[in-house]
Amino acid sequence: MRKLLFVLPFAAMFFGSCLPSNSNDTPNQITVPTGIFTGQFRKIHKNMTSGKMDTMKANFRMTMSTDSGYKVTADTTTIHAGSKGAFQVTTGFIYFVDSTYPKTGTPVKTHLAGTYAYVFDGSVFKMANPTSSVDSIFYQYDLKKQ
Repeated sequence: MRKLLFVLPFAAMFFGSCLPSNSNDTPNQITVPTGIFTGQFRKIHKNMTSGKMDTMKANFRMTMSTDSGYKVTADTTTIHAGSKGAFQVTTGFIYFVDSTYPKTGTPVKTHLAGTYAYVFDGSVFKMANPTSSVDSIFYQYDLKKQ
């Protein structure tokens, strides 16, 4: 009896996958984040000497529109720069082109620029920069739509 209870879920999955699919299935639609978003920005840095993670935080506010792009406001005096520009959304990723990013040199503050992995459920908007972790710096945005 125990063996039957163990095999039963796997058999159901196998036979269920053989059923015809609904021809009216539509691909996942991308929900573009638009509106005003507020929350927290975190800059996480791994100290290569000690191996410990150092975290800097700042309040964050951003307005996003498909017509006019994005604009970062709020606490731009500490670690995150005020910036603005265009953005493009694909499945799971969002790309920011910051028109205020310096043409030469390295900016002192973090700019919202480049590619970020993201999730957006219509209310909660979370982004993280997966490419910067190679340099021991990781950017994380935990935002909510206002």
